[in-house]
Amino acid sequence: MANETLFPDGFFGEVGDGAGDAPSAPSLSVTVSGTTATATIDGDAGATNYLFYKTSGDSSWTAGGNRSGDGDIEVASLSYGVIYIFVAISVASSLYSLPSPTVSISIAISATKEIDGILAEAIIAAMAANGETISYLPGGAGGRAIVVSINRLGVGGIGGMPQGNAEQFEVIVYNSNVTGISSTDIDTGLDLLSFPSRIGESNTIHRIKRLIAQNSAFLTLEA
Repeated sequence: MANETLFPDGFFGEVGDGAGDAPSAPSLSVTVSGTTATATIDGDAGATNYLFYKTSGDSSWTAGGNRSGDGDIEVASLSYGVIYIFVAISVASSLYSLPSPTVSISIAISATKEIDGILAEAIIAAMAANGETISYLPGGAGGRAIVVSINRLGVGGIGGMPQGNAEQFEVIVYNSNVTGISSTDIDTGLDLLSFPSRIGESNTIHRIKRLIAQNSAFLTLEA
């Protein structure tokens, strides 16, 4: 199988066919960790090895990097649940090898990610249906509107905290500095929220006491 069966004319410049003094086709293996694929290439001495990849539905290849001599090349930020196809080619003295055998991998969706995704969809749906628009005051100043879901817990604490005389609130908000509150920007003890303690009442000021939980999509706050 010549290079032209995998790559369009001119992809490398002048494409060879593995004849003459061209390097041998390299071997290729690919392992996956999270969303990063590590391609291990073993080719002829003195050759530069090039890695290419595409999804099973793509017609064109993406350059994945190259290295002089054998070793690993990493391709990061791959998508979950997608089949990727990898191939390698060695180049020496402007001559191109035949392609390596292709290697197919997929980034499996873990059970934890599936559960997180289901929970996130449920929270999004709940906020869309019953979310409250309140004001967020970073550092106690300014203010911008955000949409949240508020669990009004009454007098007491959250998650085993000591009982107190103040009303407690659990606030779920998008982890975003545009549509919610960014986990990197939040300042517990200084940031304030303005919302009614009871539905239908006037807004009152509530200090963000602590960050209870967070993921890439949402923050859960105690106020």
